[in-house]
Amino acid sequence: MLTCDVCGRTFGQRGSLGRHKKAVHMGVRPFPCETCGFCFQQRYDLRKHILSVHEHERPFACDVKGCKAAFSRRAKLRKHVTTVHLKQRDFVCEVCQSAFGEKSNMTKHIRAVHLQERKYQCTICSAAFKERGHCTKHMLTQHNVHSGREATTPVTQAPRT
Repeated sequence: MLTCDVCGRTFGQRGSLGRHKKAVHMGVRPFPCETCGFCFQQRYDLRKHILSVHEHERPFACDVKGCKAAFSRRAKLRKHVTTVHLKQRDFVCEVCQSAFGEKSNMTKHIRAVHLQERKYQCTICSAAFKERGHCTKHMLTQHNVHSGREATTPVTQAPRT
């Protein structure tokens, strides 16, 4: 096993360690998407991005009767089955004991509910919202502004300690 001297992550191959260091610690991502500009560490990752995001390819379909969900990656299908159909909730909020199937959803819950974080701010007035969609709806109903992403700006926050 090879260990990254910066973060301690381990790798089975020297090439994997090298790619990790370049992408994660040096920010080298030489493969840009021509559609959206997002950059990738490897050409393979760029191709997966194009197929799933821009071409909406979803080859992994859920085989549970009545479910029409389909995914770009097998891992996302597995996560869907365990969290939606098997109702597995491995991540529990320490404050209120709400359970979540994904850590990211628990983190969003904690920030929005317990920390009252308002991540999206209206560019016209000082109103701030937990979710981009709520800010976009506010812009439409209160200011008659019809654009979404351009009209909402993430609120900048002090670095976490």
